[in-house]
Amino acid sequence: MVSIIVPVYNAEKYLHRCVDSVLNQVYKDFELILVDDGSNDSCPQICDEYALKDCRVKVIHQDNSGVSVARNHGLKICSGQFIAFVDADDYIVPEMLQKMVSIIQCGSDIVISGFLCCYKQKVQGVFINAPKEFDLEDLKANYDYYKIPNSVWAKLYKRDLINNIMFNDKMSMGEDLLFNLQYYNNCRKFACIQATDYYYDCTNQSSAMHNFKPEYIVCQKILYGELKQFKYGKVVFTDDGVDMAILSTLLDYLRCIFELKLSKREKRLYLKKIYTDELFISLCKRKYNISLQKNIVQFLCRRRMYSLLEAYFALKKMLSVFKRSADEK
Repeated sequence: MVSIIVPVYNAEKYLHRCVDSVLNQVYKDFELILVDDGSNDSCPQICDEYALKDCRVKVIHQDNSGVSVARNHGLKICSGQFIAFVDADDYIVPEMLQKMVSIIQCGSDIVISGFLCCYKQKVQGVFINAPKEFDLEDLKANYDYYKIPNSVWAKLYKRDLINNIMFNDKMSMGEDLLFNLQYYNNCRKFACIQATDYYYDCTNQSSAMHNFKPEYIVCQKILYGELKQFKYGKVVFTDDGVDMAILSTLLDYLRCIFELKLSKREKRLYLKKIYTDELFISLCKRKYNISLQKNIVQFLCRRRMYSLLEAYFALKKMLSVFKRSADEK
Protein backbone atom coordinates (compact mmCIF):
# COMPACT_ATOMS: atom_id res chain seq x y z
CA MET A 1 0.00 0.00 0.00
CA VAL A 2 1.02 3.61 -0.67
CA SER A 3 0.48 6.36 1.90
CA ILE A 4 -0.03 9.72 0.19
CA ILE A 5 0.50 12.64 2.55
CA VAL A 6 -1.00 16.02 1.61
CA PRO A 7 -0.39 19.05 3.87
CA VAL A 8 -3.32 21.44 3.49
CA TYR A 9 -3.37 25.14 4.29
CA ASN A 10 -5.88 27.63 2.86
CA ALA A 11 -6.01 25.82 -0.48
CA GLU A 12 -9.79 25.71 -1.00
CA LYS A 13 -9.43 26.85 -4.61
CA TYR A 14 -7.22 23.86 -5.48
CA LEU A 15 -8.02 21.15 -2.95
CA HIS A 16 -10.82 19.39 -4.87
CA ARG A 17 -8.59 19.12 -7.93
CA CYS A 18 -5.75 17.69 -5.86
CA VAL A 19 -7.79 15.14 -3.91
CA ASP A 20 -9.79 14.03 -6.94
CA SER A 21 -6.57 13.40 -8.87
CA VAL A 22 -5.41 11.07 -6.09
CA LEU A 23 -8.73 9.26 -5.72
CA ASN A 24 -8.83 8.71 -9.50
CA GLN A 25 -5.55 6.81 -9.56
CA VAL A 26 -5.46 3.60 -11.60
CA TYR A 27 -3.51 2.04 -8.72
CA LYS A 28 -6.10 1.64 -5.96
CA ASP A 29 -4.15 0.31 -2.98
CA PHE A 30 -3.44 3.55 -1.14
CA GLU A 31 -4.44 5.70 1.78
CA LEU A 32 -4.73 9.46 1.45
CA ILE A 33 -3.76 11.43 4.55
CA LEU A 34 -4.97 15.04 4.50
CA VAL A 35 -3.29 17.13 7.19
CA ASP A 36 -5.20 20.37 7.71
CA ASP A 37 -2.65 22.84 9.07
CA GLY A 38 -5.09 25.18 10.81
CA SER A 39 -6.68 26.50 7.61
CA ASN A 40 -9.07 29.42 8.05
CA ASP A 41 -10.95 28.86 4.79
CA SER A 42 -13.22 25.93 3.87
CA CYS A 43 -10.41 23.36 3.68
CA PRO A 44 -11.23 21.66 7.03
CA GLN A 45 -14.80 21.00 5.88
CA ILE A 46 -13.67 19.84 2.44
CA CYS A 47 -11.23 17.37 4.01
CA ASP A 48 -13.91 15.97 6.33
CA GLU A 49 -16.37 15.58 3.46
CA TYR A 50 -13.88 13.47 1.51
CA ALA A 51 -13.24 11.28 4.57
CA LEU A 52 -16.98 10.60 4.87
CA LYS A 53 -17.23 9.66 1.20
CA ASP A 54 -14.12 7.44 0.87
CA CYS A 55 -12.71 5.19 3.58
CA ARG A 56 -9.20 5.53 2.10
CA VAL A 57 -9.12 9.18 3.19
CA LYS A 58 -7.82 10.02 6.67
CA VAL A 59 -7.94 13.56 8.02
CA ILE A 60 -5.80 15.22 10.69
CA HIS A 61 -6.62 18.70 12.00
CA GLN A 62 -3.82 20.58 13.73
CA ASP A 63 -3.08 24.14 14.82
CA ASN A 64 -1.18 26.10 12.20
CA SER A 65 2.39 24.82 12.60
CA GLY A 66 3.82 24.75 9.09
CA VAL A 67 4.28 22.20 6.33
CA SER A 68 7.06 20.28 8.09
CA VAL A 69 4.96 19.58 11.18
CA ALA A 70 2.04 18.63 8.93
CA ARG A 71 4.11 16.13 6.96
CA ASN A 72 5.64 14.72 10.14
CA HIS A 73 2.16 14.23 11.54
CA GLY A 74 1.24 12.28 8.43
CA LEU A 75 4.40 10.15 8.66
CA LYS A 76 3.59 9.24 12.26
CA ILE A 77 0.17 7.74 11.43
CA CYS A 78 0.74 6.33 7.94
CA SER A 79 0.58 2.58 7.41
CA GLY A 80 1.73 2.16 3.80
CA GLN A 81 4.81 0.29 2.63
CA PHE A 82 5.56 3.21 0.31
CA ILE A 83 5.24 6.96 0.91
CA ALA A 84 4.41 9.77 -1.53
CA PHE A 85 3.89 13.48 -0.94
CA VAL A 86 1.59 15.78 -2.89
CA ASP A 87 1.02 19.48 -2.24
CA ALA A 88 -2.58 20.65 -1.93
CA ASP A 89 -2.37 23.06 -4.87
CA ASP A 90 -0.84 20.46 -7.20
CA TYR A 91 -2.31 17.37 -8.87
CA ILE A 92 -1.24 14.09 -10.47
CA VAL A 93 -2.28 12.07 -13.53
CA PRO A 94 -4.20 8.77 -13.01
CA GLU A 95 -1.26 6.52 -13.96
CA MET A 96 1.39 8.08 -11.73
CA LEU A 97 1.21 5.74 -8.74
CA GLN A 98 0.93 2.66 -10.94
CA LYS A 99 4.13 3.57 -12.80
CA MET A 100 6.11 4.37 -9.68
CA VAL A 101 4.98 1.35 -7.67
CA SER A 102 5.78 -1.04 -10.52
CA ILE A 103 9.34 0.33 -10.60
CA ILE A 104 10.00 0.42 -6.85
CA GLN A 105 8.73 -3.17 -6.50
CA CYS A 106 11.54 -4.26 -8.82
CA GLY A 107 14.19 -3.43 -6.23
CA SER A 108 14.69 0.32 -6.27
CA ASP A 109 14.81 2.23 -2.99
CA ILE A 110 13.34 5.43 -4.43
CA VAL A 111 11.66 6.48 -7.65
CA ILE A 112 12.31 10.02 -8.89
CA SER A 113 10.08 11.48 -11.58
CA GLY A 114 10.01 14.53 -13.80
CA PHE A 115 7.12 16.96 -13.50
CA LEU A 116 5.33 19.85 -15.18
CA CYS A 117 5.53 23.46 -13.99
CA CYS A 118 2.20 25.14 -14.69
CA TYR A 119 2.35 28.90 -15.18
CA LYS A 120 -0.47 31.21 -16.24
CA GLN A 121 0.76 31.43 -19.81
CA LYS A 122 2.57 28.13 -20.33
CA VAL A 123 3.37 24.63 -19.08
CA GLN A 124 7.04 23.66 -18.86
CA GLY A 125 8.37 20.14 -18.44
CA VAL A 126 11.18 19.45 -15.96
CA PHE A 127 13.13 16.28 -16.66
CA ILE A 128 15.80 14.57 -14.57
CA ASN A 129 19.21 14.50 -16.24
CA ALA A 130 20.04 11.06 -14.87
CA PRO A 131 20.06 7.43 -16.10
CA LYS A 132 17.12 5.13 -15.42
CA GLU A 133 19.05 3.45 -12.62
CA PHE A 134 22.05 4.53 -10.55
CA ASP A 135 23.57 3.90 -7.13
CA LEU A 136 24.74 6.12 -4.28
CA GLU A 137 28.29 6.37 -5.60
CA ASP A 138 26.95 7.58 -8.95
CA LEU A 139 24.88 10.18 -7.12
CA LYS A 140 27.91 11.40 -5.15
CA ALA A 141 29.92 11.83 -8.33
CA ASN A 142 27.18 13.37 -10.48
CA TYR A 143 24.81 15.22 -8.15
CA ASP A 144 25.13 18.59 -9.90
CA TYR A 145 24.88 16.97 -13.34
CA TYR A 146 21.83 14.84 -12.50
CA LYS A 147 19.92 17.94 -11.32
CA ILE A 148 17.59 16.00 -9.04
CA PRO A 149 14.95 18.40 -7.65
CA ASN A 150 15.06 19.06 -3.92
CA SER A 151 11.30 18.62 -3.52
CA VAL A 152 9.78 15.55 -1.87
CA TRP A 153 6.83 15.45 -4.28
CA ALA A 154 7.16 13.56 -7.59
CA LYS A 155 9.07 10.88 -5.67
CA LEU A 156 8.14 7.53 -4.12
CA TYR A 157 9.89 6.44 -0.91
CA LYS A 158 10.09 3.23 1.10
CA ARG A 159 8.66 3.61 4.57
CA ASP A 160 11.23 1.32 6.21
CA LEU A 161 14.09 3.42 4.78
CA ILE A 162 12.54 6.63 6.05
CA ASN A 163 12.68 5.03 9.49
CA ASN A 164 12.96 7.94 11.95
CA ILE A 165 13.75 10.67 9.41
CA MET A 166 11.56 13.70 9.98
CA PHE A 167 11.24 17.15 8.42
CA ASN A 168 13.04 19.93 10.29
CA ASP A 169 10.16 21.95 11.76
CA LYS A 170 12.44 24.94 12.45
CA MET A 171 12.74 25.53 8.72
CA SER A 172 10.21 26.90 6.27
CA MET A 173 12.58 26.56 3.30
CA GLY A 174 15.14 23.87 2.46
CA GLU A 175 13.50 21.23 4.65
CA ASP A 176 12.81 19.01 1.62
CA LEU A 177 16.49 18.93 0.68
CA LEU A 178 17.56 17.90 4.20
CA PHE A 179 14.93 15.18 4.29
CA ASN A 180 16.04 13.83 0.90
CA LEU A 181 19.75 13.87 1.72
CA GLN A 182 19.14 11.83 4.87
CA TYR A 183 16.99 9.42 2.91
CA TYR A 184 19.49 9.08 0.04
CA ASN A 185 22.09 7.98 2.57
CA ASN A 186 19.91 4.90 3.24
CA CYS A 187 19.53 3.98 -0.44
CA ARG A 188 21.47 1.56 -2.58
CA LYS A 189 19.49 1.71 -5.83
CA PHE A 190 17.87 4.79 -7.35
CA ALA A 191 15.35 4.76 -10.20
CA CYS A 192 14.50 7.70 -12.43
CA ILE A 193 11.60 8.06 -14.87
CA GLN A 194 11.17 10.83 -17.41
CA ALA A 195 7.39 10.87 -17.08
CA THR A 196 5.80 14.22 -16.22
CA ASP A 197 2.82 12.92 -14.27
CA TYR A 198 3.00 15.50 -11.47
CA TYR A 199 1.58 18.98 -12.11
CA TYR A 200 3.30 21.64 -10.01
CA ASP A 201 1.06 24.71 -9.91
CA CYS A 202 3.16 27.88 -9.99
CA THR A 203 0.16 30.24 -10.10
CA ASN A 204 -0.93 29.96 -6.45
CA GLN A 205 0.19 33.27 -4.95
CA SER A 206 -0.62 32.08 -1.42
CA SER A 207 1.71 29.08 -1.54
CA ALA A 208 4.97 29.00 0.42
CA MET A 209 7.09 29.67 -2.68
CA HIS A 210 5.34 33.03 -3.16
CA ASN A 211 5.42 34.21 0.46
CA PHE A 212 9.07 35.02 1.04
CA LYS A 213 9.80 36.36 4.51
CA PRO A 214 12.97 37.54 6.24
CA GLU A 215 13.15 34.33 8.28
CA TYR A 216 13.93 32.42 5.07
CA ILE A 217 17.46 33.76 5.38
CA VAL A 218 17.60 32.20 8.84
CA CYS A 219 16.41 28.94 7.28
CA GLN A 220 19.22 29.07 4.75
CA LYS A 221 21.73 29.59 7.57
CA ILE A 222 20.35 26.51 9.32
CA LEU A 223 20.56 24.58 6.05
CA TYR A 224 24.12 25.83 5.48
CA GLY A 225 25.18 24.63 8.93
CA GLU A 226 23.47 21.26 8.50
CA LEU A 227 25.10 20.62 5.13
CA LYS A 228 28.52 21.63 6.41
CA GLN A 229 28.36 19.66 9.63
CA PHE A 230 26.49 16.41 9.09
CA LYS A 231 27.54 13.36 7.15
CA TYR A 232 24.40 13.23 5.03
CA GLY A 233 25.29 16.64 3.66
CA LYS A 234 28.65 15.28 2.53
CA VAL A 235 26.92 12.51 0.59
CA VAL A 236 26.36 14.78 -2.37
CA PHE A 237 27.93 18.16 -1.65
CA THR A 238 31.52 19.28 -1.41
CA ASP A 239 32.18 22.36 0.72
CA ASP A 240 32.27 24.47 -2.46
CA GLY A 241 29.05 22.83 -3.57
CA VAL A 242 27.34 23.81 -0.31
CA ASP A 243 28.51 27.41 -0.70
CA MET A 244 27.28 27.55 -4.29
CA ALA A 245 23.91 25.97 -3.47
CA ILE A 246 23.19 28.36 -0.60
CA LEU A 247 24.32 31.42 -2.56
CA SER A 248 22.17 30.36 -5.50
CA THR A 249 19.13 30.05 -3.24
CA LEU A 250 19.78 33.43 -1.61
CA LEU A 251 20.06 35.02 -5.05
CA ASP A 252 16.70 33.48 -5.95
CA TYR A 253 15.32 34.97 -2.75
CA LEU A 254 16.71 38.37 -3.75
CA ARG A 255 15.14 38.08 -7.21
CA CYS A 256 11.74 37.30 -5.69
CA ILE A 257 11.91 40.40 -3.49
CA PHE A 258 12.09 42.49 -6.66
CA GLU A 259 9.56 40.45 -8.65
CA LEU A 260 6.79 40.01 -6.08
CA LYS A 261 4.23 42.69 -5.36
CA LEU A 262 5.50 44.01 -2.04
CA SER A 263 5.00 47.35 -0.36
CA LYS A 264 7.98 49.73 -0.35
CA ARG A 265 8.34 49.17 3.38
CA GLU A 266 8.39 45.37 2.99
CA LYS A 267 10.86 45.56 0.13
CA ARG A 268 13.23 47.81 2.11
CA LEU A 269 13.00 45.50 5.11
CA TYR A 270 13.70 42.35 3.09
CA LEU A 271 16.53 43.92 1.10
CA LYS A 272 18.23 45.29 4.21
CA LYS A 273 18.00 41.84 5.77
CA ILE A 274 19.86 40.17 2.90
CA TYR A 275 22.29 43.01 2.06
CA THR A 276 23.60 43.09 5.63
CA ASP A 277 23.71 39.34 6.20
CA GLU A 278 27.27 38.20 6.93
CA LEU A 279 26.88 34.82 5.24
CA PHE A 280 25.49 36.41 2.06
CA ILE A 281 28.28 39.00 1.98
CA SER A 282 30.90 36.28 2.48
CA LEU A 283 29.49 34.01 -0.24
CA CYS A 284 29.26 36.88 -2.73
CA LYS A 285 33.02 37.42 -2.56
CA ARG A 286 33.81 34.15 -4.36
CA LYS A 287 33.22 32.98 -7.92
CA TYR A 288 30.94 30.00 -8.59
CA ASN A 289 29.67 28.06 -11.56
CA ILE A 290 26.22 29.64 -11.58
CA SER A 291 24.08 31.09 -14.37
CA LEU A 292 25.02 34.32 -16.15
CA GLN A 293 22.04 36.15 -14.64
CA LYS A 294 22.99 35.11 -11.12
CA ASN A 295 26.60 36.07 -11.83
CA ILE A 296 25.41 39.56 -12.73
CA VAL A 297 23.38 39.85 -9.53
CA GLN A 298 26.26 38.49 -7.45
CA PHE A 299 28.69 40.99 -9.02
CA LEU A 300 26.39 43.93 -8.32
CA CYS A 301 25.88 42.77 -4.73
CA ARG A 302 29.59 42.23 -4.20
CA ARG A 303 30.28 45.80 -5.40
CA ARG A 304 27.25 47.06 -3.43
CA MET A 305 25.80 48.62 -6.56
CA TYR A 306 22.27 48.38 -5.21
CA SER A 307 20.79 51.10 -7.43
CA LEU A 308 22.09 49.30 -10.52
CA LEU A 309 20.70 46.06 -9.13
CA GLU A 310 17.25 47.60 -8.82
CA ALA A 311 17.54 48.96 -12.36
CA TYR A 312 18.60 45.53 -13.62
CA PHE A 313 15.50 43.83 -12.18
CA ALA A 314 13.26 46.65 -13.41
CA LEU A 315 14.63 46.15 -16.93
CA LYS A 316 14.10 42.39 -16.67
CA LYS A 317 10.50 42.94 -15.60
CA MET A 318 9.88 45.37 -18.46
CA LEU A 319 11.32 42.91 -21.01
CA SER A 320 9.23 40.11 -19.55
CA VAL A 321 6.04 42.16 -19.90
CA PHE A 322 6.99 43.10 -23.46
CA LYS A 323 7.64 39.45 -24.37
CA ARG A 324 4.38 38.28 -22.80
CA SER A 325 2.49 40.96 -24.69
CA ALA A 326 4.15 39.95 -27.97
CA ASP A 327 3.34 36.26 -27.35
CA GLU A 328 -0.33 37.06 -26.81
CA LYS A 329 -0.65 38.86 -30.17
